Amino acid sequence: MARFWWSNRADSSGIHWISWDHICSHFSDGGLGFRVLEDFNLALLAKQLWRLLRFPDSLLSRILKGRYFRYSSPLEISVSNRPSYGWRSLLASKAVLKHGIRKTIGSGFNTFIWTDPWIPDSPPRPPIGITGDRNPLVCVNTLIDPVSKTWRMEKLRELFPPQEIALIMGINPSLNRSRDGYSWSATKSGNYTVKSGYEVARTLSRPACDLPFQGPCVTALQAQKARNKKLFENKEESPQDTVDKAVLEAELWHQANNQVVSTSVGEIRGDLRPLPCDSLVCFIDGSWMEADARSGHGWIASTGEHDILLGLKCSPRSLSPLHSELDTLLWAMKCLIAHSVDKVIVATYCQDLVTMLAQGEDWPAFGSEIRDFSFLQHSFSEFSIRHIPRSWNFRADKLAKCARVRGFCFSHVGQSVPAWLSLEENQFR
Repeated sequence: MARFWWSNRADSSGIHWISWDHICSHFSDGGLGFRVLEDFNLALLAKQLWRLLRFPDSLLSRILKGRYFRYSSPLEISVSNRPSYGWRSLLASKAVLKHGIRKTIGSGFNTFIWTDPWIPDSPPRPPIGITGDRNPLVCVNTLIDPVSKTWRMEKLRELFPPQEIALIMGINPSLNRSRDGYSWSATKSGNYTVKSGYEVARTLSRPACDLPFQGPCVTALQAQKARNKKLFENKEESPQDTVDKAVLEAELWHQANNQVVSTSVGEIRGDLRPLPCDSLVCFIDGSWMEADARSGHGWIASTGEHDILLGLKCSPRSLSPLHSELDTLLWAMKCLIAHSVDKVIVATYCQDLVTMLAQGEDWPAFGSEIRDFSFLQHSFSEFSIRHIPRSWNFRADKLAKCARVRGFCFSHVGQSVPAWLSLEENQFR
């Protein structure tokens, strides 16, 4: 490929002015974005290995499991007895997949505490413990209360430091004991893509000291300019001046490529059809900030202009803003069921939430929550969810933000806001 790119004759390889590794760098790094075929092939193979994990009941997965990993996971296999070329190729991509894969917690029965990467860090990893006695066969289900389906805080404090507990509390165990699954941390949905896998493969293929190419080789260009001035103009330039000019040009190049182009992007418009006045509509919203240790949740159930019920809650920070939106929905559904509501239209500004619930299989990062949603949905005789403009949802948004800034965990459900809200916070009406 390099010969084809640099040569204009069949009998000549041409002059390779820039190394192939630099050409394969991303556009933002000054390259041309060509694919490194070895890394791209690993990303494609990792996609097949990902499907073996995601769909263990498929025919191919059952055949390979019976032959190569009958009592374990394909990520744990290192040596096989007379493996085929195809299986050896799949195992070659194991490092790519292990770099970004995370076990999602449903019931916790299929995830080992000390060996599986179930902590939502970057990259995912097993937890850090404070005790030396670690049984590698103990599963996460021992940390979950079987009745309330919540984390056993006394057990968490016994085994983990506070920073680990904060990460664990962002995970919500399944309400109906669903099976643990897998999530890919390099995408928002948790579904593996070849594009994200290729980026991981490129990161792994580079030595630790080999930084990505950061723009044009300005030092070499300046040296070439200094040489030309000496040969054709008889002007000499000191090496230090050449280096200084190279550094200046590199800085200017980075500034030009890092400028944010301001574009006029209007608000994402939701469904502009008016909401029915004779039906119960539940407006929901979640509030999440990376710097905060808490998430806020707010919802208002109303018929026309009459508020029937509302709720606001502050909880340990969810894994992401989208997790916060989904946690708000599940909490609102449980509260409505507890108040004998069986017909509701849920209104949300979050388009990803609507898409996720319609295409649950494509969002494995939320697999446990989506199964809980399906379980709760069966309690309603009529249930639908609509994407609405943001301006229609300002009251639920205000409740969620008020809950988050309180800074401590609480929940309130009633026909009006709690009395301890200040007058300023109460301006959501």
